[in-house]
Amino acid sequence: MTQSANFAIFPTALGDCSVAWGGQGLVGVWLPMASAAALRARILQKMPGATEAEPAGETAEAVERIQQLLATGEADLSPITLDFSRLEAFEREVYRLARQVPPGRTITYGEIARKVGQVSDSRRVGQAMGANRWPIAVSCACPAPTVCPSRNRPMPR
Repeated sequence: MTQSANFAIFPTALGDCSVAWGGQGLVGVWLPMASAAALRARILQKMPGATEAEPAGETAEAVERIQQLLATGEADLSPITLDFSRLEAFEREVYRLARQVPPGRTITYGEIARKVGQVSDSRRVGQAMGANRWPIAVSCACPAPTVCPSRNRPMPR
């Protein structure tokens, strides 16, 4: 994520979170760190040249939805536009499918791999989920994770 972008740090029930955005939607979401300064440093490490700015329009709505989810456990994040333009087609499809999983439901990496049409790619799905730039907006780092490695194994901690 080296493209020029803006970012904002905002309060949530879990602590300060952040979003970064460009012309095609959100390019990243960050969960709380030890402090806002640590969060800011991490964003600038991942996105050199990013500018801190006040979100407006769709980005401000995305921030409100994230704040609502973290405060109440309920919010529809599907309207949030994510910029998948720098991703491979496989990753875009994995994230699209993960975003369709309703709250409280689970889907395994293998199930996503089958839906993408590459049954043997469960590990690749896991790698994509591990590299997820949009925790919360793409289900995998929510308070109750909705994507898991296998139905027969617990989520790694």
